[in-house]
Amino acid sequence: MPRILLISHHNLAREVFDTTKMIVGDVDKFDYLVLPYGKDMNEYYLEMESIIKKNEKYGTLIIADLFGGSPFMTAVKVVKEHWDIIDNEIVTGMNLPMILQIATEPENVSLEQLKVIALECGKSGVLDFKELYNQNK
Repeated sequence: MPRILLISHHNLAREVFDTTKMIVGDVDKFDYLVLPYGKDMNEYYLEMESIIKKNEKYGTLIIADLFGGSPFMTAVKVVKEHWDIIDNEIVTGMNLPMILQIATEPENVSLEQLKVIALECGKSGVLDFKELYNQNK
């Protein structure tokens, strides 16, 4: 089964992980890696690489908080370094609806399917309340 690695600036990934655990319970297929201010980037790279290597067989869906940020750029470097050995995917724009949906997917869902689910749910989870309200009047 693919793993899910949440990565972010500061503590966002840990907080999303904890919130997901509070709502759905079991989140054994998740890891998270935070990037606090001043962290050594080489150390951060090695930590991320270690997490990804642990699931070499099934691959890892990496979900970053922000496209172009340091966590994302580090993930790109790690994935490119191991491109031919480990199947990994990266999605950016982490949000809670996305994470809750993939947390509740069955274990037999492939890495590619998890990526598609994350992308679709991430987009559909952003709503304009006033627009919805006016449509249902």
